[in-house]
Amino acid sequence: LHADACVIATPFKAAADIYEPLKDVGADLLSRSKDSACSSLQLMYSRRTQKEPFLVMVPKAASAEIGTLFLEHIKAPDRAPAGTSLITAFFPGQPDTDFTCWSNDRLTATARELIERLFPELRDHYLGARLKHWPYAANLADVGYYKALQKFLDDYPVDAPVQVAGDYMALPSQESAVVAGKRAATRVLAA
Repeated sequence: LHADACVIATPFKAAADIYEPLKDVGADLLSRSKDSACSSLQLMYSRRTQKEPFLVMVPKAASAEIGTLFLEHIKAPDRAPAGTSLITAFFPGQPDTDFTCWSNDRLTATARELIERLFPELRDHYLGARLKHWPYAANLADVGYYKALQKFLDDYPVDAPVQVAGDYMALPSQESAVVAGKRAATRVLAA
């Protein structure tokens, strides 16, 4: 594929593999870039939750394994049949725990224990679960990462025909990826 300009919207390591010049100007950023894995488990219940938050940030005291719960039936009602609950439990990558080694039964039991403790009306209404392991879920920003990112942003030419974008350009989220993508597209169009 040949183009006058482009935006590479991937994790930074993948961008540097695609476009070699990024390896030099982004060397410090590359050395500090680490990927964080995640396992997500969607659980279906034949009853709707009584409380209706769309997101539950789970403190370590409540569960050492699960970081967040998304109540999909609240967030996007068309994702689950009326009168049911669809809840996604996220098991974030942890240095001392590899959730890909856990059995589906163990992950499901861990998630059910937490969910049914928080939403007791769901006990005895469990229907099933679907598991997905994500080798890349987000960029892990350790100490020094944002300083390296700022150096890269300061050193990389704003008028370069190849620009980069991704959730690694701020706190990882869809919003940071969108903002970075818009900024990169604006730079490409201005060049």
